[in-house]
Amino acid sequence: MKKPIIVLSSLLLLTSFRAAAVEPMESASMVIEVQEALSIRGYPVLLSGELDPATREALRQFQVNNGIHPPSGLINEETLRELRIEPPLAQ
Repeated sequence: MKKPIIVLSSLLLLTSFRAAAVEPMESASMVIEVQEALSIRGYPVLLSGELDPATREALRQFQVNNGIHPPSGLINEETLRELRIEPPLAQ
């Protein structure tokens, strides 16, 4: 009976490790990457790592200019593709 528990413990450990490697869409490092990409493309944003009002407006303008609908001003997979940024792993 102890072997299934060991296997289950190992599976839980691996699952926890994989989940820890996932980066949320709006993590500071992802936001900085998006801010850098927007800045390179001429959208005025500070590299703060925060999804502040100026970054949201720059995202919204980028989305409008690139046919991403609805233009939400939020980071999503379609916007990341247009910015040529690899999206984080799905959970």
